[in-house]
Amino acid sequence: AGQNEPSPEALKQFIAEQTDQIKEKALRAIGLTKADEAKVAIGWYYDTAVAASADAPPAKAAGIVTMLTDNAKPVGLGLLAVVSLGVMLMMMRKAASGVTIAGPEPSLSMVGGGAGGVQSLADEAAAGDADEADGYSPGMEVDAETLRTQKMVEKVGGMVKQNPEAAANLVRRWITKKTK
Repeated sequence: AGQNEPSPEALKQFIAEQTDQIKEKALRAIGLTKADEAKVAIGWYYDTAVAASADAPPAKAAGIVTMLTDNAKPVGLGLLAVVSLGVMLMMMRKAASGVTIAGPEPSLSMVGGGAGGVQSLADEAAAGDADEADGYSPGMEVDAETLRTQKMVEKVGGMVKQNPEAAANLVRRWITKKTK
């Protein structure tokens, strides 16, 4: 050994003295006497990470790729949830701006009964007398054709409830006119 290095016997003696001093200080700190010395153990406790053993798997390098591969399932489920919400919102937006706008049901004033009443309803719907402000929200832009179509659908729906045969005759007339 070198000149400045102590001998192994001197180190053992120094360690034993330091261990006794530490044990006495620990006993006083926790309120025990020399008689309770067996209850206190002094030893080496490393406050750094324990070295990897041969059985432990090798440590992975930290990085984005490692993080993504370790968390692939939760990330995938999160992305799926976000895409699903986006699709649902797009569908709701599309449905809200569609042709079917809820409004008050119009009253059907049919003149006479049977085919004459059907003809007067068709003439009234074809005249395009839809009031643009009737039952629609003011911020919604709706063209005249959409309003006319909506009113016609509402009137035919009311007619189906009141007089199903007349409504069927009206639909037949429309079909025959379209095929000619």
